[in-house]
Amino acid sequence: MTYDRKTGKPIASAVMKISPTVISFEVLSEERVTGTVTTEIKTQQEEDVEEHSSSQGRISYESRGECFFLPYTIEDIECEETLKAGDKVVFQIATDKRTGNLYARHIQTEAGALLQQQQRFQGVICSLKESFGFIERADVVQEIFFHFSEAKSFMEMELGDDVEFSIQRRNGKEVAVSVVRLPEGTVIFDDINPEQIKGQVLKVVDRSSSRHQSDTLPGKIQFYRDEKEYELPFGEKDLDTTFTILVKDWVQFNVATDRRDQVQRATNIELLEESFSMSEETREMGMVVVVKEGFGFIKCQDRESRMFFHFSELLDQSRQVQPQDEVEFSVVQDATVPSRQNAIRIRYLPHGTVTFEQISKETYTGTVEKEPSNQFGRSPSKAKDEINRNGSVGSEFGQIAYGDEPNQTVSYCITDCDPRNLPKIGDKVQFSICESKCNGAKVALEVKVVGRSAKNGFKYMHQGYVAALKDGFGFIESLEHDQEIFFHFSVYDGEVSHLDLGAEVEYGVSQKNSRISAECVRRLPKGTIEADDVRDEMLEGVVVRPIRCFNPDQDEYSGLIRLGGKGLNGY
Repeated sequence: MTYDRKTGKPIASAVMKISPTVISFEVLSEERVTGTVTTEIKTQQEEDVEEHSSSQGRISYESRGECFFLPYTIEDIECEETLKAGDKVVFQIATDKRTGNLYARHIQTEAGALLQQQQRFQGVICSLKESFGFIERADVVQEIFFHFSEAKSFMEMELGDDVEFSIQRRNGKEVAVSVVRLPEGTVIFDDINPEQIKGQVLKVVDRSSSRHQSDTLPGKIQFYRDEKEYELPFGEKDLDTTFTILVKDWVQFNVATDRRDQVQRATNIELLEESFSMSEETREMGMVVVVKEGFGFIKCQDRESRMFFHFSELLDQSRQVQPQDEVEFSVVQDATVPSRQNAIRIRYLPHGTVTFEQISKETYTGTVEKEPSNQFGRSPSKAKDEINRNGSVGSEFGQIAYGDEPNQTVSYCITDCDPRNLPKIGDKVQFSICESKCNGAKVALEVKVVGRSAKNGFKYMHQGYVAALKDGFGFIESLEHDQEIFFHFSVYDGEVSHLDLGAEVEYGVSQKNSRISAECVRRLPKGTIEADDVRDEMLEGVVVRPIRCFNPDQDEYSGLIRLGGKGLNGY
């Protein structure tokens, strides 16, 4: 309703035609009363002759000693006989809610009403609306309408209830009246053969549009008997399953023969286990992570997106689905939401069947390039948001370089390291690789330090040879043989008594004032430092500068020899 801007008067808008049964200005009496026709309805010819004749008739009836005359029209007559003055009739009294006037409605002859009351029919409620419903009749293949006023227990009725009723004609159509509920199982439509038959589905029932299909048996099953091929139709009610049935599924069923028209169909249809092994559908695995009212979501093993599912797609309806349940399922496109896919035909799997990550059997060795900033979960499935496919790593993750290929790295979390021996930048580590099955993200697991690049904050950046051992200290000759670095025995990592002259070592360097000294000295296996390339040729020369240990006053550490001999002159 809208209002006129100038006058403020209400204006009806968006007017739509609705069923006349929705709005009624009359109230019908619950009981039918008996009366006598006093005025007949004139025929069309009689009306043409008598210009002032009325198209209404009148019926008289007595109530509490008073006599009432109620008008009626030809539309109120529900019998095929022509009513004459003096005929005994049965009708309902209608009261106009606006004016209070009374009218005779749903008129039948007394004999016809008695006959209809005596003849009762049976059926099953197949549709229920707010104020009316439909009954599938058991005597003919037909549905019949009934109004809620004809069923005293209408509010208690449910779909599938067995009912008994009588039939009247109103406005030229048959309707069910005096509807009464019957015990469950009273009404039987079919004779079912107990023999179970194996067949294959040729055509499925589209459940999303089943209510709008004119064909009540749209499905089709093929089977063989005595080397002959047969086909039987079936409908949605014939499926013993709530989950999706697919074309080429192998099923078992019974044959039902309709008592009303002798039409045969497949019923009690159950899916056979062999369908999953013989079908062309791709089965996926995952874990239930969200359970809502009637639906949930599955975390897929081989894809990143979560998969929606409805409880009706669970193969085992006796078990209540729970988060962490491992399942197997097929995937189909959602018929109502084109951008969404659904999981169907969901089967429970034993615990431990579903794995989202694959851990390498091989161990790898690499060098830490980046330390993680804080603790974080190790699952590569969860890490996919922080580690994208371009290989960039979030601050929560460390990074290890490994392998022969350039820029080949893998992330790691601090929770995958020994808390008593956490790796630092430059350390050599050994690890295994965990790879996500859904997005290929990799994470290093069981990270162990096998070689330190630093100790106590000093990096092992230098290598050399032990050149001198004194009382409580010593000197290391640099790898370039150009200087000696002092070190105290307290900074040596190991037993000093096992340290020999010429031993290969690595160390860090610190500087106090102008003095350079070695820190965190540790011995290296013999042969770690690549030996100098020594020529086989023997030369002669003269020492012009000794090593500084023989002349502490000189600035240069290394000695110098001047080559001498025939034709040789150089240093």
